[in-house]
Amino acid sequence: MGTGDDDSGAARASADAYDRYLSAMDAAMRVKVAGAAAHLRASGRVADMGMGSGAGSFALASLYPQLEVIGVDLDPEMVARARERYQLPNLSFVVGDVADPPFEPSSLDGVFDSSVLHHVTSFGGYDHEAAARALAAQVACLREGGQLIVRDFLAPALDDEVWLELPTDDGDAGDDPRTCSSAALFERFTGEFRSLHPEPGFPFERGADPRDGWIRVRLRRRHAVEFVLRKDYRRDWEAEVREEYTYFDQDTFTEVFERLGLRLAANAPILNPWIVQHRFEGRFAMFDLEGVRQAWPATNVLVAGERVEPGRGFAFDAWDAEPIGYLGMKGYVDRRTGLVLDLVARPGRTLDVVPYWQAGDGDLFVVARHGYPRPILGGSMGLDGSLAPSFVREPIVVVTDGGPTDAAVEAALAEHGLRAAGPPRLGHPYWPSPGAIQERVQPVFVPVEPEPNPRAQGVRSGFGSDGRLRAMDARQVLRAAEVGAMPDARLALHVRALHAELGLSAGPWIGAELEPPTLELEPAEMPSPAPRVVYADAEDDETGDFLAIEALRFTERDRDHAPLASQVLEAVRTTEHGDATLVLAAYALSERGITLALCDDDRPASQLDDGSSAIVTVPAYRVPEDVTAMYDALRFLRLRVQARHGLTLGPLRPLGGPYYPAPGLTAELVHVVAAPIATLEPSRGYPEPLVHVPLAEIRDDLRDGHTRIALARLRAALSDGK
Repeated sequence: MGTGDDDSGAARASADAYDRYLSAMDAAMRVKVAGAAAHLRASGRVADMGMGSGAGSFALASLYPQLEVIGVDLDPEMVARARERYQLPNLSFVVGDVADPPFEPSSLDGVFDSSVLHHVTSFGGYDHEAAARALAAQVACLREGGQLIVRDFLAPALDDEVWLELPTDDGDAGDDPRTCSSAALFERFTGEFRSLHPEPGFPFERGADPRDGWIRVRLRRRHAVEFVLRKDYRRDWEAEVREEYTYFDQDTFTEVFERLGLRLAANAPILNPWIVQHRFEGRFAMFDLEGVRQAWPATNVLVAGERVEPGRGFAFDAWDAEPIGYLGMKGYVDRRTGLVLDLVARPGRTLDVVPYWQAGDGDLFVVARHGYPRPILGGSMGLDGSLAPSFVREPIVVVTDGGPTDAAVEAALAEHGLRAAGPPRLGHPYWPSPGAIQERVQPVFVPVEPEPNPRAQGVRSGFGSDGRLRAMDARQVLRAAEVGAMPDARLALHVRALHAELGLSAGPWIGAELEPPTLELEPAEMPSPAPRVVYADAEDDETGDFLAIEALRFTERDRDHAPLASQVLEAVRTTEHGDATLVLAAYALSERGITLALCDDDRPASQLDDGSSAIVTVPAYRVPEDVTAMYDALRFLRLRVQARHGLTLGPLRPLGGPYYPAPGLTAELVHVVAAPIATLEPSRGYPEPLVHVPLAEIRDDLRDGHTRIALARLRAALSDGK
């Protein structure tokens, strides 16, 4: 059994087993397992609470054979069936109550609650605090450093009144849930919801029909969300209406986790692309009382927290402070247009050091930081509603003063108790955010002797602790990034490059499925722009008034609110835009395969570093400050792409999860979106003409980080990881 801390993966029969297990799962199971595994070690002892059929426990145990997985369910018959059907050396099933777990205190490394806590509240008199009590009992079973992961339904933050529009022609007018229309089903639901309550149901008001074949009703937002989340679960309708899906909103999850001494690692609403495509789009609409279209409700939420030892960093307080002069900002004028662009620079050179080894069966493992303090992110919210953690997972980042790379890497390995098994190799450098920050990242891949438990690093951040290092299954990193469970793309980008270099399969893509191309076009050659210098220093202190440097004093506190350390950090902010950036991977079909739309662009960051401003990019835009929801942001993207590039886009799908390109410098959060090109107007006359280059012909040494990440994800999504 994998009860120790060994992450070497030695028990897996072969490196291909991972791919086989993952490919055999349905899409929903892949996403569930990836979301949970993103916050677990690939070893240790984990309880899958309310495991139901046991399929999820089996999937987790199959993918991570050094992980001891214990499925827990209150129903002895379910446990007996699971034991008979699912058998692995690292898998067991026990009868137990998720609200009173059958484990000794401090005996687990992880607890996973998948769609189970709403059962605790529903069958406990619809008492929402019952979920908090169950979580408290589970936390008591965790060792220090253990992880609690909840994947369940999410209550809306607002419980105002809304208009809900539903079709009458997608079924009959009867009241049989298996055959009736959505409108007829809603009428039934209003009297049955929370059927175990002495007074089930809820009030609503019928409005004027918005169009033929549709009705409009006025009701509380939470009731509207409850209906649209279950309207397609018709086979077991009588059982479903007993349950109340939503119990905590996002803020309440945060408050409960922090109250229980859990440092938040993730709090992210999930919008399942398959459900949106097949159950939401064209099947209902929601508006506020002013008639403004509302975003789709979250289909789930993923909340993860770590039980933090006393005296370790738990949260940050922040106050305005005087600048310390660490960051410098300068304006650069485009000689062609006169437009002044801002660029922020910090001293030193950035290395992303990626130690790795291969186990005897070929599995690849990498070492990364876990729980590293990044207070600049400070709980900022993404367009998808995800809350930024203040302690993150990332590569081992080394900022040097320009000395030899080998010496800096050797010092980093020695500090972490790692021994090199070969010389370091340099990957292709790139700028994570070249439109705002003059920071070029140099990936460094270092083969090391297997070390499943690298020691915690010394204090480098200036705060009380720098978290710990963790050996991770490399494909676990990719799956986490694909489903939005890890808001770091640099580590995932390096891991995918390492797989390619070593000739290893990266495994199947498990993010959103992309629509097939709908447009055939003439492919172009890869842009090879001649070196050019288009920027000059702006006069005096002139800037573009786009960026600003903000200084904040951050005080680190432990879970008992005692101060641990304090320091001033400077961060890059925009003056009139939010922290969100949309990156577009627009693709189409050509005679030489699927193409990606690219732009021959210019950035002052590349000119200052390489002497040439020329850089190849995909379309990317900072989102206006007043656009705070993904629904509105995607509409903004469509309009901007049409106006600047002459493209009409097909369905927009998330291409992996959002990420922070430079979490030590800015709270910018990047959302990558993929879309097939529906129509293409001649590029002549548009301010940003595009070329459409076959994916197979695009070089891997692109210097724009957003483009590198979009390209890697699009290739993986369209090739199924091969």
